[in-house]
Parts: sequence; structure tokens; C-alpha cells
Amino acid sequence: MKNLGFTLLFSLTLLTACSQPESSFSYTDIAIHEVGATHDLELVWNHSWRLHTEQPATSAALAKLAEFHKKHPNYVFEIQRHTDHRGRDKSNLILSQKRAESVVLELVARHEVDPTKFQAKGYGETQPRISAELILTEKSKEAQEKLHRANMRTTVVLLKID
Repeated sequence: MKNLGFTLLFSLTLLTACSQPESSFSYTDIAIHEVGATHDLELVWNHSWRLHTEQPATSAALAKLAEFHKKHPNYVFEIQRHTDHRGRDKSNLILSQKRAESVVLELVARHEVDPTKFQAKGYGETQPRISAELILTEKSKEAQEKLHRANMRTTVVLLKID
């Protein structure tokens, strides 16, 4: 994609633990310098495809993204959801698509963003950050789970400026 030479700054919630009280959350400015740049959103999910919107981490991250979008209404984003390699390929694609869609639906319903400026795309296990082979080299189950979690992510991508 063409580099449009702009800098976008917005805050998204970065958490180390979802059980922390809201007052202990740490907020960091994230710089997106060009179309195609990405940033991971720290969102909490229930045991299906639905967002756990009562979690302060989730609501804060979505509020910050919505606030940024409202300041820049001509920007178009893709909300990407990725899974780890566990489970069937088709099931992971379906799950990741539903989760990406739920993020967009939440932004539209609770934060009144323009639905034409957010696209949802589930990638399943097609774009892992850490290979299954590398994960299996870890001796402890805790270490393996941490690596699996790195693959299970929600990413916002700046696609274009209308």
C-alpha cells in the first residue's frame, strides 16, 4: 500500500491481567505511522465468540478506539481476529470471523461508530506469530499456553483514508 506519510496517535488499553481493578490499568499512546500499520487490542472473551464487555479492559480498549475513530472519521479499519492451531481449521476460521464481527458490532452499538468504516475479518490459524512446532518445544504447559495466547489475538489495521 502507498505510504501516506501521516502519524496517528491514540490510546488503547494494555493489560497484564484482566482481574486487576480498573484503577490499576495502564494506558499507553500507540503510534500508527502509515496505512497498513497494526496494533493488537487487549480484549477479554467469554468461552464462545462473544466479547466480555463488562470487563474494564475490553470496554476501555473499545472506547479508546471509538474515540480515535470519531476524531478521524475518514479512516477505514479492519478488525482482525486470529486463533491458535488447536481445533479444526474450518472451526477456527468461523470462530475468528464471529469474534471479529462481534468487535465491530460492539463498536457500532455502544460507541456509535460508522459501520462502513470498520471491516471484520477472521483469519483463524492462518497467520500465527509462533509456529505449532516451536510451541511444542516448550517443556511446561504454562509456557506452551502463553505461546498459544500470542497467536490468539485481535488486531486493528488502518486500511485506508477515504
